[in-house]
Amino acid sequence: MKVFFGFFAALAIVTPALADPVNTTVNTNPTVTVTVKGGQEFLIALPSNPTTGYVWTAKPSNSDVSIFGSAFQRSPAGRTVVGAGGEQIWVLDAVHTGTAKVVFTYSRPWLKNTLPARTETFTIKITR
Repeated sequence: MKVFFGFFAALAIVTPALADPVNTTVNTNPTVTVTVKGGQEFLIALPSNPTTGYVWTAKPSNSDVSIFGSAFQRSPAGRTVVGAGGEQIWVLDAVHTGTAKVVFTYSRPWLKNTLPARTETFTIKITR
């Protein structure tokens, strides 16, 4: 009986989150405009290797896009080689209808007054 109660309690908690619209396409090409609906979360992935000290930071051009955060995923999945590269996957939210740019810079954050090793700019088009 406790198992069934636990299952239904978990389902009640998760169901509202499942109702949120999510665009599950993982965007990796900055030359292609990312088109999402207002209120949708969406993903951007960039090649990364944090063992080198480099990490991506993101900065949106306006409040049409909000950044939730990111996580590193080793590539290929399941490989546990020390120092292996992978992707830094960003979760963003399309807040308002409009267009925004998100500039990603790949650098070692503790090195001040140095240019980033890479910069990628994604254009985000948010529709109704």
